[in-house]
Amino acid sequence: MGRLGRYTDSNSRQRIDLIFEMRRKGYVWAEIGEACQMGIANVQQAYYRECRFRKTAFEYPFVEYIGTHTCNVIRKCLGEQALADPRKLGGQENIKAILCWPGVGTKTIRDLSEGLQEAGYESFDPDEVYNRIFPSRTRRRSPAG
Repeated sequence: MGRLGRYTDSNSRQRIDLIFEMRRKGYVWAEIGEACQMGIANVQQAYYRECRFRKTAFEYPFVEYIGTHTCNVIRKCLGEQALADPRKLGGQENIKAILCWPGVGTKTIRDLSEGLQEAGYESFDPDEVYNRIFPSRTRRRSPAG
């Protein structure tokens, strides 16, 4: 099974596809909510979130290969135009900038690396890059005196 990207599991992907398709066909929020066993507010939120994602994915196809958190970090840290040329995202300076962003750690960098690889771009070893950017410092004992 391939990556689900921003979806937690295949059921959530099927549910958002159903919401999107029903709304496109003209169903009202209450009917969609009943079909998906969700409240109207949650259905609307899911629909509008999916609309924003599809617009972004149309402009920047690479976002389909990375998770929502990784995409948001890239947009906020490097600017949305960075998503237009994913080849530059694997550069050490960009990775360092991303790692210095609040809430970013190895999971986000691993997601970026896997996304680049799946999209057919040159990837990187996340552990190697992380260790190169943040080398571990061994504590040295002071001489006994």
